[in-house]
This record gives sequence, structure tokens and C-alpha cells, in this order.
Amino acid sequence: MAPTITTTSTTTTTGGETEAGFHVVLTDVSELVEAVASSVVTVTLTQLRLDELGGVTEIPVGAGTGVVIDDDGHVLTNAHVIAGARSVIVVGPDGKPRTAQVVGTWGPEQNNDLALLLLEDKSGLEPIVIGSSRDLKVGDPVVAIGNALGRGLSVTVGIVSAKERNVARGTMSLEGVLQTDAAINPGNSGGPLLNARGELVGINTAVAPEAENIGFAIPVDQVLPFIAYVVAEAGQPYIGVGLFTVTPQLAGQFGLPVEEGAVIMEVFGGSAAAEAGLLVGDIVVASDEERISSRNDLLERIDQAGVGGKLTLTLMRLVEDRFETTQVTVEVDAR
Repeated sequence: MAPTITTTSTTTTTGGETEAGFHVVLTDVSELVEAVASSVVTVTLTQLRLDELGGVTEIPVGAGTGVVIDDDGHVLTNAHVIAGARSVIVVGPDGKPRTAQVVGTWGPEQNNDLALLLLEDKSGLEPIVIGSSRDLKVGDPVVAIGNALGRGLSVTVGIVSAKERNVARGTMSLEGVLQTDAAINPGNSGGPLLNARGELVGINTAVAPEAENIGFAIPVDQVLPFIAYVVAEAGQPYIGVGLFTVTPQLAGQFGLPVEEGAVIMEVFGGSAAAEAGLLVGDIVVASDEERISSRNDLLERIDQAGVGGKLTLTLMRLVEDRFETTQVTVEVDAR
């Protein structure tokens, strides 16, 4: 039986009146942390730098966190953690450094922040149990583990504060992420966000520097397709568009005819979308007659169709001065 978060409630009273006391809830995650200890690793990287004499030196330049996701030694982390690395070293709870190969990334160009590593030596490491982010509810307890501030693995506890958040930070734009008040600091990037059963439900990736107790994690249901493509050495299903989620606020601001859907912001030349005749400004509201309410909905349909599959998209298209409904069939390509 998997360990779970347990709470102990203690009430202290004075003068025989409960109202005069205070109520303390203690959260025990020690068993949960122990159960996943062999699955969480620190990730360090090195880059080449010129020294004062013109020589080349390999120096450590950063550290993050990773999580072991299968028996083959694949480790999941953030793309920004290993960006620009000459070599990547993974250290498990035994303190032994292990060389890791970067086998796949989804970075800012895919509106994501994921990287998959492969270890040469996976001894002593165990894959984490993967859960479902779709089943999470706002208010559910979560645990974040990571190499906070580069000082080694630490544990924080919080709740799911919100779902389906959109986050922009520098060149990175993420949609549909989890928000949590579990403390996430530099170095936590790439580490696991766990549910009360110790299952992986997200990959910690960003904090809001202008606020306190606001961290974000990529939901594991968005992560699984990436893992599958990389492990299978298959191309990512792709039609060649840049997308943005339609919201009621966006609809009101620009006079759009719908309050949900995925609006096409860019069509890449030579792509399947360009060949099918998709246009910038088209709003995708359905795929094969299934409702599309967000950018992520459409990306999921593309993933499900797979390379070589076809999707019939229902669009709201601006023709002269009014929107008309039309359909376009597009064949899914590979990136």
C-alpha cells in the first residue's frame, strides 16, 4: 500500500472552554518522502569557458532536479535546467555522480519546458509511480521535492491552488499548468510535484518572482506524450501552427464570436497546416466534431491522431467583415 499524507489534529483549551484554545494540524509526509527517495535526483551541468590564459576549462554552471520515470534509466527534468550544457551529471541519494545523455527536449519553441535524460548507470535508482493530473482538484494536498537553491534535496508541502494557469516568463510560455503554494525555489526546477499517494502529478518549473507562495508545475498528463515520443524515437505529431487559447476576456477585447477555442496566431510555411489552407486568425472550435475549448485541447487531439492521422477541424473564419463556419481537413505531420 502506497504511503499517503496523514494529518494529526490537536486542540488545546484553557479554562475548560474550547473557544479559548487553538487548533493545530500537523502534516506527516515522512513515509511518502522515504518511498520516493530513490526516484528523485539532482541534475548538474557543465559548460566550457575560456580561462585567463586562453585555455578551455569545463566548469559547473547550474543545478536543478530530476525524477526517474522508468526502469531504463530515463530521467525527466526541465529543458531550461540543461540548456547549453556540455555534459550533464545526475546524483542520486547515494551521492554517486552518474553521466547522463540528453535524448530529447521540448523547449520554448514548443511552448514547453521538458527534457529527458538517459543514465549510463541506473543502479540504486527506482522509477517513480506516475499518477494523473486530470484527477487533481483545487485544494488537494501536494508535495514538492527539489534541489532548492542548490543545497540538496528538500521537501515542501502545500495544495493545488489552481489549474489551467497560463504562465509567461522570458521566452518561455506555458499553458494549462498547475499552480501550487508549496514552496518552489531556484533549483527545484525539474523536480516532482506529488499527490497525497506519492504519485507524480507534475514537474515543477517556474515561480512568480513578484509574489509569494505561487509556484507552477507542468501537469503530468502533458508530460506523458513527450516521454512516449522520445522513448519511441518517433517524431512529435505536428501540424505547423502557433496557437493561443480563446478566453471570454480575449473574445470581448477583440470582438470574437466565441468565448472558447484555439485561435491560430501563426501558420508555418511548408507545414501541413499551410498545405491544408489554415489561416492566421482562424478559431478552431471542434476537431472531428469534438469540442475544442483551449489550445491544449487541440494539441491533445493532434497527439491522439498521431503522425499520418487526419483531423477535420471546424473553424470560425473572418470573411470580409463577419465570421463564418467552415471545415478544413489536415494531415498530421512529424516535427
